[in-house]
Amino acid sequence: MEEAQLEEIQALRAIYDQAFNVLSEAGKEYMIEIKTGDFAQKPQSIILEFLYPPDYPLTSPPVFKLRCSMLTSEETCVLATQLVEIYNPGEVVMFQWVEYLREFLAEKFEASNNFSDSVNDGAVTKDNHSGIDDAEAPNKSSSDVQPSSHKSELCPIIHHGEALTDRKSTFQAHVAEATTVEQVGIVLHELKSNKKIATATHNIMAYRIYDATRQVLIQDCDDDGESAAGSRLLHLLQIMKLENVVVVVTRWYGGIHLGPDRFKHINNCARILLQEQNFGKSLPKETKSKRKSKKKSN
Repeated sequence: MEEAQLEEIQALRAIYDQAFNVLSEAGKEYMIEIKTGDFAQKPQSIILEFLYPPDYPLTSPPVFKLRCSMLTSEETCVLATQLVEIYNPGEVVMFQWVEYLREFLAEKFEASNNFSDSVNDGAVTKDNHSGIDDAEAPNKSSSDVQPSSHKSELCPIIHHGEALTDRKSTFQAHVAEATTVEQVGIVLHELKSNKKIATATHNIMAYRIYDATRQVLIQDCDDDGESAAGSRLLHLLQIMKLENVVVVVTRWYGGIHLGPDRFKHINNCARILLQEQNFGKSLPKETKSKRKSKKKSN
């Protein structure tokens, strides 16, 4: 159980970065701040404080407390009850809790904005350029594949995320639905038909596929020279409980070592794109029964 707790904390650190805080390492007490909205004018956030009981995740959920100034006591109680219902004995749950709270907060914030717009006839809606003229917009990295969807004759639709650049290294995620291992190969071949991707320093990959015929979960990953990055990417898919998906994160190395930050960028790029393309929804409870897991041998 301690190993499962440690792995989950490591994943939460990598995914949520500065939003994740340690309250007591010895007491296994932690805090995650979930934000949404226009923080410059109207910040909205929920603070999730939690600690691990000795029998988590086997028989008990984490002990937690919610803090949010925009919620009434009754709303907080209802939300807490919903979190407990998400927990399944034997399975880690923190990622599902955080994303559930994020979705709840986003819906509440959107409803609040819609109400404000309805009473403000003079409101101006921002366009997709966020008020930046094309002439003022910064140039994109030459390694940036335009975020769009495309489909070749045999290849599943591949979605490309926005590029992220840190100290001259650029990261970009690509995701596609895959129901067979063969489709994973097709997706990789299609991606590498783009010269920018083919010549990148690393193309880190992970996939999870549920074979309903054999009732087995097939999963695998590839570091492509970025040691331990593939397994971390696969762990992200596992804690998001995703199946029938392949994710690739391309890195163009800029000559400056990033240390652990590179893993944070790899996972964040993947997580954001997976959620944007609606891969980040939890599986229905009836599909969460114990399944055989098989890692494909190379």
